[in-house]
Amino acid sequence: MMTTKEITQRILKELPFFLPALKVGKIEVEKKISDQVFDLAFKIKTKDRQEWLLLCEIKRLLQPRIAREISTRFKERIADLNGVYPVLITTFTGERIREILKKEGVGYLDLAGNCFLEFNNVYIEKIVDKNPFVDKRKLKTIFKPVSSRILRVLLEESKKGWKILELSRIAKVSLGQTSNVCRWLIDEEYIKKDQGLYYLTEPGKLLDEWCRNYIYTQNEMFTYYSLEQNLEKLIKKVVRISEDKDLKYTLTLLSGASLIAPFIRGISSLQMYVTDSENLSKWVRLLDLRPVESGSNISMYIPYDEGVFNKTQKADDINIVSNIQLYIDLYNYPTRGREQAEFLRRKEIKF
Repeated sequence: MMTTKEITQRILKELPFFLPALKVGKIEVEKKISDQVFDLAFKIKTKDRQEWLLLCEIKRLLQPRIAREISTRFKERIADLNGVYPVLITTFTGERIREILKKEGVGYLDLAGNCFLEFNNVYIEKIVDKNPFVDKRKLKTIFKPVSSRILRVLLEESKKGWKILELSRIAKVSLGQTSNVCRWLIDEEYIKKDQGLYYLTEPGKLLDEWCRNYIYTQNEMFTYYSLEQNLEKLIKKVVRISEDKDLKYTLTLLSGASLIAPFIRGISSLQMYVTDSENLSKWVRLLDLRPVESGSNISMYIPYDEGVFNKTQKADDINIVSNIQLYIDLYNYPTRGREQAEFLRRKEIKF
């Protein structure tokens, strides 16, 4: 991650290229005005020859909550100054941060090329969605298997207020890790804390972010052929074996969605999670399956984490993953998975 000094050096070098429509004057570092010091300051001249002073704060990393807090303090600092405009400078401003800064009346510049200035008769905006400075380590930590159990619990009961101990217990995650995940979610403004309870504030955006960081193929997949060609009869056989032999399973992907929010016709193959390789072998034997590389009509997955079995649901006594798990599994699944996922979201998830 770049240091504040490195960001400053880049801005000093490239600022005129970021604002080609404006005449940029001398750039001053650590500009002192009265008893206040600003990281950067520069004057600009507009086309009608008006002169404004842009006062800048530089931050290595911005998260939504921090962006909002900085904006509030920044505006307070310049409240008594005339002819000035506040600008936040960082490595990258994502969509949610851009929305916050615009609403707060604060401009922004970043090293990826995003830019927003709006004052007097000046309006400049440039959007660059790709973040070349993304902190993948943090994202990977939040969306790792065990941490994602917390997301699943929160999203499945999106309107519930959670005590940290209860959330830790239901998600089957340590109290320390639950606290760390919640702290990140607060900084990203996905949740808020009110009177000791944690509430989701942006369930839809959190689900979108999870989808961007999840691929169903991280589960271990095994494909087979069953002589039973009728999907309904094959599912009934799975249910019967599960009850007789106490074997755990849960349906997912298109076969699971067809029982919760049917959208795609002609589903002819079965997709299901099993707990581990030992149970997989039992299922293969009891269902009399043949391993195949192509032409399969049943796929079994050993999950990336046992959390996929949390919050499962039933339809006609058939076990199916939770709607949230079903959605993220479907989202990047080929053969119309995205279409089925969005239909499920509209019909059942509703955020």
